[in-house]
Amino acid sequence: MHFLIRFDVDHPAGVSFDEFQAIWDEEAKATQGARDAGVLQGWKVVGQRVIVAIGQFDTHDALDRTLMELPIVRRLGGAVRIEVLPIRPYDAFAADLAELSDGVTLE
Repeated sequence: MHFLIRFDVDHPAGVSFDEFQAIWDEEAKATQGARDAGVLQGWKVVGQRVIVAIGQFDTHDALDRTLMELPIVRRLGGAVRIEVLPIRPYDAFAADLAELSDGVTLE
């Protein structure tokens, strides 16, 4: 299953800039490992502390466990908001539309 994942990362009060940057660097290294394994592709939104990713996971549980284990989530907790949307290939959607429209005429 594929998922669109958005991470909004706040810089919490009480965390120095250097510590915040070190946590983010740790996260970048973990994300690189997931990318190398073919599980995740990610992008940084320019000018914002926002990351968007497309991930592939066998189960919802696997996705949930992975998100809970991310360094940035473990270290910053509630300062990271995560939105997850299940997605499917557009080609499959287009094929469904074609199948549904067989024999349908527009007047």
